[in-house]
Amino acid sequence: MRQPDPKHSAAQPALFHYAFCGLDGMYLAGGIERVHTDYGPGVAIQDLDRLHRAIGEHIARSRSMGLIGAEVRFLRQSMGCTQVELAQLLGTTDQAIARWEKGKTAIPGPADLLLRAVLLQHVGKPVDLRRLGASLRVARGKPEAKVVFEHTGRGWRVRAS
Repeated sequence: MRQPDPKHSAAQPALFHYAFCGLDGMYLAGGIERVHTDYGPGVAIQDLDRLHRAIGEHIARSRSMGLIGAEVRFLRQSMGCTQVELAQLLGTTDQAIARWEKGKTAIPGPADLLLRAVLLQHVGKPVDLRRLGASLRVARGKPEAKVVFEHTGRGWRVRAS
């Protein structure tokens, strides 16, 4: 059973680097508890499913076409898909998915757009493909260096800059 870690309970750092999700630059403000487990110190994250939905939605809406490998992997895993299942959904092969995730080849534009739309549908957000495609063409190309997700009474959201 997890117990609060007394060394960390009084003063939590302002931001927690959430490297475990596999994406660079993801930070959490609140919503974490430092705990002591049978294996040593650890962190418990509140509403983990909602956090992953918020991260996925942010990825799907925030950048221009050209998801990077770690983002493809995160989106696939957050939807609970295997590489084979995602390949069937996107009309490609599991080897193509593996190459995208490893960064060996770029994800083609139509597959990129479809993956984003499928993720948004998965998290219960309405999807207008024309609007999504248009917004991605004008968005910035590089991933943000630092994205902060804050825990609120309603779940997780991206902290305004």
